[in-house]
Formats: sequence, C-alpha cells, structure tokens
Amino acid sequence: MPKSDQPPNANSLLSVGHGTSRFDKDFIESEWRSKNGDGCHRVFREKGRGDVAQGLAITDEISPDLFLSISDLQFRSTSVMEVDLNPSLMIGVLLHGGMHMRIEGRDLRMRAVSQSVTLINGATKAQNLLVSGIPMRFVGVMANQAWLERNDFGQLFGAVELPGFEPLQNARVANFSVPPALKEAAIRLMEAGSIDGPFKRLRREALAMEFYAEAVSNSGLEKSLVPMHKLSLRQMRKMEDLRAELDGMSPAVSTSLEKLAKNFGMSVSSLTRQFKAAFGTTVIAYLSENRMVAAKRALETKNVSVAEAAYIGGFSSPENFSTAFRRRYGISPSDAARRTR
Repeated sequence: MPKSDQPPNANSLLSVGHGTSRFDKDFIESEWRSKNGDGCHRVFREKGRGDVAQGLAITDEISPDLFLSISDLQFRSTSVMEVDLNPSLMIGVLLHGGMHMRIEGRDLRMRAVSQSVTLINGATKAQNLLVSGIPMRFVGVMANQAWLERNDFGQLFGAVELPGFEPLQNARVANFSVPPALKEAAIRLMEAGSIDGPFKRLRREALAMEFYAEAVSNSGLEKSLVPMHKLSLRQMRKMEDLRAELDGMSPAVSTSLEKLAKNFGMSVSSLTRQFKAAFGTTVIAYLSENRMVAAKRALETKNVSVAEAAYIGGFSSPENFSTAFRRRYGISPSDAARRTR
C-alpha cells in the first residue's frame, strides 16, 4: 500500500489516532481514525503478520485527550515495543495474564489481578516486553496533561510527594492491589469494547470515568486533590438545568460528558461530581433510567414494537433492550406490552 495509506505504528497509536485492531492467524485488520482533524477513516488489512498475536486491541479517544485502551490478546512471539510518553496519567488494571514494562531503567511487572498507575511529568520513553504464550487481558485509561488540567487533576504534576509512588526522572510509578469495586469497574469497562449504537461514546466515556474515579481513589491520588465543597444555590440551579436538558433529550441525539460540560461552562469532573451531589446518581445512570422509563411507557401506551421501544431506550438492538428491560422490571418487553392491550 502507498506510504500515505500506511496504518499508524502501534508504538505511537495513542499519540496519532484511535481505532481497533483484530489479530487473526493470517492477518491484522485495523480500523483507524486520525487525530489531526483531517477526518480520514481508513481500514487496513495486513497479511503475513498472524504470528504476532491472537485477539483484540482497542484504542479509543472517548473525549478530547482522554483515551480508552482495551487489550484481550495472546502473543505468539516475543518482542519489545517502544512507546513515546508525554505528560499524562495512565491508569490500568490487568485482569488476566502478565505484563512487563520498563520505564527509565525501572522494571515494572504486573500479574493479574493488579493495578498500575503511572504519572508522566515530562517526555520520556518506555518499553513493553510482549512475551510469547503469556495472555494479556488489560483495560486502561490515559489522560493527557490537557485533559487533566481541564478537569482539576493538573495539580498532581506539582505535588511534592505522592505516597506509595516511586519517583523517577520524568515519571512516578506505582502498583496496587485491586479491590472488588475497582475490579467490577474494570470488567464493565472491558465489556465496553462491544458497546454499539447511538450512545456508544457516551457510555464508554461514563464507564471510563467510573473506572478512573475508582482507580484514583484506590491509589490514594485523591488525597492530593482539593476536595469539593457542598453545592451552592447557583450550582444547584445549574444542575437542575442540566437535568431538564437530559429529560428533554431525544434518543437520536448523540452527546458526551465533554459536550455537556462545555455547554454548561464547567469541567467534566466538576459536572459529574456536582450532578452526583445534587441527585445521588451519575449522569449516565440518570439518562439510562429516563430512557428505560420512556421505553416502558411507549410499550404500554403507544402500541410501539419492541424494536421501536429499544430505539426510544437508546439501545443498539432489541436483544440488548430486552435483556436490560427484563433485568429492570422482571418481565419481557412483549409481556409488558400485552398487559395493557
């Protein structure tokens, strides 16, 4: 293929774009979108590379400067992958298998189930050792410095000391055990790789934020952040306006926490914390419940089909909707409709 159509090197994927790679015995197929704003969308199928790995790898820029990484791989050969790192906070949980990373001469080894946290203060390099025969089921979120500063995390770069972290020249690193709440958040985020439909980006972002919050709390980083105070009357009114906007949102409207925060003139972290403080639930949970209630009402009063109700509920398929509906109400959507006809 022409040089201009070459897929990005996996070593630099996080810095140039986002996409999905599927590894099979005879090929690597990659779907990639560039980050530089040119709108390009290319699909690559590279033959003769099936000896590298088997499985799935996803890198998704779920909001500006915030990346989701999902890997469920079995490596077929041993190799070293060098990665360029810029100021960022990388948090990951290894759910199965093992990982070996070297950064600034420091060996970092992980065994499932464990959490890694790496705060990069300046430009540096890292090497990932990919070992033949060792599986890797890993989920992580990387926030670049711009995202951290927009969302009240920028103060971490100026922290004199982070308890539990080993200071390196341009990085601070730590490994932690994984409590049940963080493991559950990691599993939900891993399953986000299969999410589809109009709210894919919003759901992935919400699950990533949930995972990030649990991971930050588990690592003790929140002790280095300024705590949030009670909501003022002005903040409460803003949250009520946000709730009203969510109540009137059409299922066809694609949104994200980043867009909502921008519309209301605040950071994503402030919006999520203030909404939870005001109403005791998250934005995504509130929106999902609203959709489900609207779908149930439509089934009972408007004689709509299950497929139409699934669309109203913001689900990508009637099957996913039926599963969630039965879990929520204890009956199938079809049964709910028949009871009122």
